[in-house]
This record gives sequence, structure tokens and C-alpha cells, in this order.
Amino acid sequence: MENNHDLLLQNQVTKKLPEMLNVLTILTFVGCGFTVLSTLFLPLGCKVLEMEEIVDKMKPNEIAVLESTCSNLIPIIAIIALGTILCLVGAILMRKLKQSGYLIYIVGQIIPIAAGFALGTQNFSDWKQLIGLVLPIVFIILYTTQRKHLVD
Repeated sequence: MENNHDLLLQNQVTKKLPEMLNVLTILTFVGCGFTVLSTLFLPLGCKVLEMEEIVDKMKPNEIAVLESTCSNLIPIIAIIALGTILCLVGAILMRKLKQSGYLIYIVGQIIPIAAGFALGTQNFSDWKQLIGLVLPIVFIILYTTQRKHLVD
């Protein structure tokens, strides 16, 4: 007769990662990598403000967002780093079918968006900012559909 510990181990081994959850977590890893790379180039974007020929071609709202971003560069990078780490940890835990990973991921997605509103860098004046809002919402919805597979 097998003991409870052996049955628990057998259940964990046989519980396969659902395909959709697998795809979502892989896309999350890719997204986290892209976020890290794009954040590394964020300080270079502030150099644009020093180039009159480029600034003259920008819309006033684009200039305002860029100025706000540059004046809050350190907090923005810190918030992006925190959000990215939380999303990464959340995805790793969800690959292990842990419910706590879902909650950590959600917090990691919401913090940068909320901070963008608070710092005035999020005004949805162009398609890139809209993607920055729509993509997290889509992923939150897709991960929510996979919660049934998560346990704690």
C-alpha cells in the first residue's frame, strides 16, 4: 500500500502543464525580456529632447510625455523593474501550477500601469501607449481563463 506522500508525488508528476498556460508563460518570458531590453534604452530616448530637428517633428502631447518620462526616469525604471520581476516570478509559479503565481502576475501587470497614470506618463496619445494598456489586459484575461488549473 502506498503512503500519502507517494500518492502526492505521483499526482504532481502526472499533472501536466496545460498547453494554453504553457504558451502564455512562454510569451510572458519573452515579454519580460523585451521589457528589460526596451527599458535599457529608455535613457537614450531622453537624449531626443536635446535634438531640435527631431523635437520639431513631434506632437505636443508626445513631447509632454517624453519630458514627464525623462523627469521621472529613475522611479519609472524602478517601477518597470518591479513589475517585470513580479510578472516573471508569477509566470514561473504558474508553470508550477501555483495559484499564488496568478496573483503575483496580476500585481506585476497593474503596478506599472497605475504608476504611469500617477506620474503622468500614460495618456494614451498614440498606438504604443494603447498597446501598453491593451496587452496586459488581454494577458490578464487569458491567465484568468487558466486559473482552473492552478492550485495552492
